[in-house]
Amino acid sequence: PTTLSDMGFGFNGKIFWNNLLFTYDAYLVNGLSDGIILNDQGRTFLESGKSEERFAEDNNGSATFSGRLAVKSFKFGELGISYYSGIYNSFQIEGEIVDAKRNIEIAAIDFNTKIEKLIIQGELALNSIDVPKDISEIFGTKQWGGYIDIVYPIIQANILGFDNSVINLAARLERVDYSVGEFAETGHLTQFLQLRLLPV
Repeated sequence: PTTLSDMGFGFNGKIFWNNLLFTYDAYLVNGLSDGIILNDQGRTFLESGKSEERFAEDNNGSATFSGRLAVKSFKFGELGISYYSGIYNSFQIEGEIVDAKRNIEIAAIDFNTKIEKLIIQGELALNSIDVPKDISEIFGTKQWGGYIDIVYPIIQANILGFDNSVINLAARLERVDYSVGEFAETGHLTQFLQLRLLPV
């Protein structure tokens, strides 16, 4: 859900093998909260699951796992896989069970490579969210999205007193489906496809 900071602990490291660099990260954190579905967006929206309270306490006392494995070749680029899983809803209040435990899972693959000066990078993510059945028609339980960025430096010079400044030409192709499948009432898909030039 965009840039995310969270409270928790974990470990990370690097392993060199021949001409490859392997990296690993694993953390237990407070995780996202009820705002995933209880939000003003009117749909399942992971970014709304971010809460300032997570820096002080967890809304359900259950840790969320976050991890990533990646391999990097200094000649070809980097390929990584990520996984995020945990309970997001406040299923108990002062020890009293008020709801079933509802889980969220996110799996993603990312890559970046460089061909001469051309940089290509992208990511594909798949989300699975446990939503109460009586609102699953409105709030999606499956989501996916991805993007590819293509960046090429067109000017590298001293600009306005800044040494070695770079002006890049960049384009992004992205697509997101907030609710995989069709709504039963309308038969409409909730997908978004866009090609745009990015100022960099």
